[in-house]
Amino acid sequence: MKQNKFSYYVGIIFLVTFSLISVTTQIAQAEETSGMTFNMESVISEKQWEKGTSSSYFDLLMKPGEETQLKVVVSNDSEQAQKINVFPADAYTSQTGLIDYTTDQKKLDKSLKYPMTTLVSKAQLIELQPKESKEVVFDLKSPEESIAGIIVGAIVAEGVDNQDATSKKAQGVSIVNKFQIVKPIILRQNELIIKTDLKLNKVAFTSVGSQPAVTANISNVTPTKFGDLSLEAKIRKNKQDKVLKSQKVKDLEMAPNSNFDFPIYLEDANLEAGDYELELVARTNGESWTFKEPFKVTSEQSKELSKAVAEKPKEEVKQKKPIGLIIFVVVVIIGTISGIGYWYWKKK
Repeated sequence: MKQNKFSYYVGIIFLVTFSLISVTTQIAQAEETSGMTFNMESVISEKQWEKGTSSSYFDLLMKPGEETQLKVVVSNDSEQAQKINVFPADAYTSQTGLIDYTTDQKKLDKSLKYPMTTLVSKAQLIELQPKESKEVVFDLKSPEESIAGIIVGAIVAEGVDNQDATSKKAQGVSIVNKFQIVKPIILRQNELIIKTDLKLNKVAFTSVGSQPAVTANISNVTPTKFGDLSLEAKIRKNKQDKVLKSQKVKDLEMAPNSNFDFPIYLEDANLEAGDYELELVARTNGESWTFKEPFKVTSEQSKELSKAVAEKPKEEVKQKKPIGLIIFVVVVIIGTISGIGYWYWKKK
């Protein structure tokens, strides 16, 4: 009889466990899919570089001055009418070292002669009824002069109503996360392979997100995009061998003719006023570049950044992920079962 009761309790516990896991999994899936109420698919162009292959983006081979059309199909997956803004954007390298897309011309590098937004027709605002789809057409004209390498941009779809955005209010500030769908565009006029070249433009002592840092502005001055970029930085006092701070990152990428500020975080070890040198080694696809650049930290900068570090707010406790909750529940259940088993063994 006792054994039957024990089996009964264990069965109940397992039933509750799997129910909790099922509910938690559904919550995780809902978090991943909630808010996305529209979709966009690209229609492969007749100017596609590799014909006969299926692709979700535009990879075009065109002659100088040649024109074509870029077509996308935008679908409203919701039960309500909504407005979608569909527009061209330029590729740039974000501060996190990833290729992203923007309409902000200030983010573009001066070596980019032909931004994609100057070659593609203007943005279009469309209104879709529930479950409706529309084809949106853009005109693209290849530069009149012959160019080497590639020009990269994208067609972006972004909802303009509150239906496609989630908002979060914290300390009186409203944060709105807009959902976007991006279809990259690569334009080339020939199949020549261009050798990548990187430049170190400027080194500055500053703060990034209230953290003291030395930022190195790096440019990809060639019309090539690449990934697998690793950076190794070392900071020394001028004319000294001792490394005061070092940092390594890998798996970065850069858009053609773009630049970004690579931050070397100093954490709580602030630099005193004086002269310093940054040594930076960049590697990608078997090529490497070594840069050495002096920079200066003034007394005022050092004091301001020391104050910023001292006043840095504590990080908010991050919301527990569903997987963490699952592990916690499983551990508690296993502990409970073990306790019941031990109690049953002692009673026996």
